[in-house]
Amino acid sequence: MNEPVYNYQNESFSLEQAGNYTFLLQLNTGSFTFAVVHNNKLMASGQAVTSELTQPDKFKSVLSANYNKVVVGLPAAGFTLVPESIYNDAQAQNFARFLNVQTDESVFIQKLDSENRIVYKVTALITEAADVLGLENTTFGAKGWIKAIAGSNPADDILYADINGSKVSFLYYHYGKLRYYNAFDFFNPDELAYYATLVTNQLKLQPKRTGVCLSGDVAKGDENAARLAEFFGVIDTINLQILQLPPQVEPHQILSLASLSLCG
Repeated sequence: MNEPVYNYQNESFSLEQAGNYTFLLQLNTGSFTFAVVHNNKLMASGQAVTSELTQPDKFKSVLSANYNKVVVGLPAAGFTLVPESIYNDAQAQNFARFLNVQTDESVFIQKLDSENRIVYKVTALITEAADVLGLENTTFGAKGWIKAIAGSNPADDILYADINGSKVSFLYYHYGKLRYYNAFDFFNPDELAYYATLVTNQLKLQPKRTGVCLSGDVAKGDENAARLAEFFGVIDTINLQILQLPPQVEPHQILSLASLSLCG
């Protein structure tokens, strides 16, 4: 077995103390990121391919530790939002029909916030991988990020975007209420800008009077940010810190993962 290689490791981190730690894991289609947290402080973080969960190698000791709390964020293969006011368990199958669920896919339903339920489907590969850590510990992958933004007094003229590899999630609040959430696959800066302007058009916002607040796999001035700046008034990375982080870890880059600590 290979020794684990962490993206970050606090000098006092020890798996012998796992019973005092919270383990956060964000699953993606072909990979995952994780963070070990103690008293709201980042102790360790890393990433690996998804198969590491079902066939552990270098992170076997990390994945098998007996943590105090485990939260696993699942990537949805499709989802729909249902207002809490019209949701009832008896109609759950009817809501799931909107997702064109395949025989090898699983459907999950949970409260997204006080006013919305999210019905989402997950592929068999992801379900199998997540089951290693217990499906009872899973949550909708973006729920923590959404909860973090909701608690930050989101502005009416800001579109929030989280980039995770080739997927971007957009979030918009109006008078403190969730008005828009959706996710798109994109493969270059032009496609990212297209989806961002598409969302603002749907919301009847004027791009030049709208800012985009970025988190995830993005840096100020990179190709994606630069392309968005050609269409929108202000482009910036979000300065929202959920965990105590070391100086070398940018809060916006770990926001989606760190925000899983707000779930479960």
